Amino acid sequence: MTPILLVLSLILHVITFYFLILLSTKYSSMKEIASNQERLFEETEQALSTYLIEIKEENEKLIKELKNGKEAFVKRSEPIREAINERKHESAAEAEITEDELPPHLQQLIIQNDRLEISKDSAALEKKIVPLSFEAEVIELYENGHTVEQIAKKFKKGKTEIELLLKFKQK
Repeated sequence: MTPILLVLSLILHVITFYFLILLSTKYSSMKEIASNQERLFEETEQALSTYLIEIKEENEKLIKELKNGKEAFVKRSEPIREAINERKHESAAEAEITEDELPPHLQQLIIQNDRLEISKDSAALEKKIVPLSFEAEVIELYENGHTVEQIAKKFKKGKTEIELLLKFKQK
């Protein structure tokens, strides 16, 4: 009976050692998986922080461009205003010269014709001299009822960039 108990004890010890070895390998693999996940978490956190910093820099750059664009638009529109004012003065001088020579109904026709020419010339000057900036085109399209997605597709820009531009222009 003693030999049977010894053999049984030996078998149980072998099985116990087998399970201990199995447990230690599982523990080491779990520890390795945990360290890999921690490393991936740190890499993801670094990537996200880098991405956020880039977005912040792009937003600051966009804000500066929008501010500069507004100032540039005002500067570019000054020559147009001056040209329109000069045209108005010229047409007024021409109307004064012709007042004595023509009957009143013809004078009114000439004045209306001059106004039409001035408005056509000013529209042509605005189209030639001041091409719409990117920001102005985006705002114009949005005000005309286009969606943000349509505008983004047209300019091949991101939807978020268009939304930010519109948000900054509304303020």
